[in-house]
Amino acid sequence: MKIAVDIDNTITLNPKKLQRLMRALKTSGNEVNILTGNADKEVPYDVRMKQLADLGLINKVDFDYVYVVNGDTEKEVAISKAEILMVEEYDIFIDDSLENIARAKKRNKNLLCLLPY
Repeated sequence: MKIAVDIDNTITLNPKKLQRLMRALKTSGNEVNILTGNADKEVPYDVRMKQLADLGLINKVDFDYVYVVNGDTEKEVAISKAEILMVEEYDIFIDDSLENIARAKKRNKNLLCLLPY
């Protein structure tokens, strides 16, 4: 399976538990990627990688790849995330934003979407 996990208000809510979940999924042979984005401010890839490291997550151990999407509005970020999830054929999406989840589900009816709380 392919799993995408958001950073802000998702991994950051409980990094140790999400790390255990992500590591267990990877160990079981699943592909686990980070799919994160911001509206109004562009957060560069290297800043996101440092943020993940500061949270204790290790590249290629806890996750495989990081997608960083930026947009002028939350809607643009949600559309970009939904497009990646559809094109890359993800199975599970964990995100705190109901808008992101709604747009992702609209594009991929078989996608399992989970809130981190």
